[in-house]
Amino acid sequence: NSIDEVYDQAIKELNDKKDLQAAKEFFNYLVNHFNDDEKIPLSLFWLGEISLMESNLEESEKFFQRLAVDFPDHWRTPLAHKRIGDILMKSGEASAAKIKYQFVVQAFPENTASSLALQLLENME
Repeated sequence: NSIDEVYDQAIKELNDKKDLQAAKEFFNYLVNHFNDDEKIPLSLFWLGEISLMESNLEESEKFFQRLAVDFPDHWRTPLAHKRIGDILMKSGEASAAKIKYQFVVQAFPENTASSLALQLLENME
């Protein structure tokens, strides 16, 4: 199977069938068997999102962290950083979340993740 076929199947499981477990298996397969500067970061992003939907905060944070560290210039990286802030918030670590949101605002001022982080920061005041 090509990377595109596996990715398309993962998205199909996620969006059409709402089968999080199957989608997760496809995305994990991608991350572990392919090397691609677009599909791998997107797969990590979706693995983070699915884990978040499943309330598996620790696992979710690992996926977002890996995306942010391994693909710092990818277009999903700012949102991954913001999601890490969200996870910190959900974990009751408000001051750490605040620092993460401030980082997003400063590091990615033109990105929509930045305006989302800014709103959250204003709500924290």
